[in-house]
Amino acid sequence: VSGTSCDQGFVWDSGRQLCITFALAGTPLKDRGSGFFAAELPGGGAIIGGERFPDFELWDPATSSWIAGGPLAHVRFGGEAVALADGRVLVAGGWNYDGYVTEAEVYDPLTGRVTSAGVMTGERSYLTLTRLASGAVVATGTEEPAGTAEMWLPDEGTWKLIAPMLEARRYHSATALHDGRLLVTGGYTSSAMASAEIYDPLTNRWTQVASMRYGRWYHASVTLGDGSVLVLGGTTSTPEVVERFS
Repeated sequence: VSGTSCDQGFVWDSGRQLCITFALAGTPLKDRGSGFFAAELPGGGAIIGGERFPDFELWDPATSSWIAGGPLAHVRFGGEAVALADGRVLVAGGWNYDGYVTEAEVYDPLTGRVTSAGVMTGERSYLTLTRLASGAVVATGTEEPAGTAEMWLPDEGTWKLIAPMLEARRYHSATALHDGRLLVTGGYTSSAMASAEIYDPLTNRWTQVASMRYGRWYHASVTLGDGSVLVLGGTTSTPEVVERFS
């Protein structure tokens, strides 16, 4: 379809000058429920894992199908994953029937191997993992509202505590900004939170910024090409409202 109007179910992409829509991407090999993790792989692929299964699986964009991957060292409910600058994937956090999982792991798609990525400084599940422009990864939050945060250093493969967030929060969103800082929005304590704060790794300080119009949790946020951030969805009184931070 060409032009600036699209058939029903399609959206016009002005940048690429075409109509786009969602397409089926095959069915994962296992039903992983809501406590799984996922991350992008080089070449447009993806990795998912976690829940009650000790393995992961890979999505092949060329065939739009899923293939079995190798085992992980730990079963993880509520773990998280993030793509690293070199194409590897960091997996951290979560819990299983033995308790919280504090050892992190790295998956290398070039070798297919999974190796240890050090031990986190604290117990975390349903956390956020965000890769900064420097390549370091910041972990924030856990299932119980907490303000603590820590950083994984890729060159050393170790974790260190960083300054705590100004407010304890869980089920929030964390987004890397183009200038190397980290934006955290929303979350939940006793009610949906509208507050937001920014972490600066150069000063190791958090700064309060303008609050969102509406409190929300379990929401998504994405950094756009112009450096602004869209915040959308989640559990909120106005799920149809999209907000923009700039």
